Amino acid sequence: MIGPKRKIFFDWMTGGIAAVSLGFILFIPKVEIASESLKWAIEALFFITLPLAVAATAISKEADVFEESLQEEVKGIYAVLLLSSLTTFFVAFCLLSFGLKWYLSLFFLFSAALSISAYRLAQRKILKSYQYKIKLEMAGDEAKKK
Repeated sequence: MIGPKRKIFFDWMTGGIAAVSLGFILFIPKVEIASESLKWAIEALFFITLPLAVAATAISKEADVFEESLQEEVKGIYAVLLLSSLTTFFVAFCLLSFGLKWYLSLFFLFSAALSISAYRLAQRKILKSYQYKIKLEMAGDEAKKK
């Protein structure tokens, strides 16, 4: 489930992806890329990413306007748009880095894997700390009942 704090993060991320995609759409034609078909594929992916990210942000903001939490049906649509925009952006960025210099894609993939690993490690520690806090609160509630 997407909580309110994570929703804010995803709004920020989809808005950023849309803005960066628009920037790359304007930037790619001026850049020399290894192959013309690769250049076309990169441009197409960024063109696909832009409306997906804008739509995900719009759905989220529409729910905010009406002060509604995202209902299950809307969450499904939002999740599809969010994941689609993230995936197409990631693939387009990998292809762009490969098209500029092949070794740039290796650096990008390595740093992405390292960042995801660090995030997962930090997330586990945060969850463990949160679970410990909940246990303490439950123990305190039980002590008050006695």
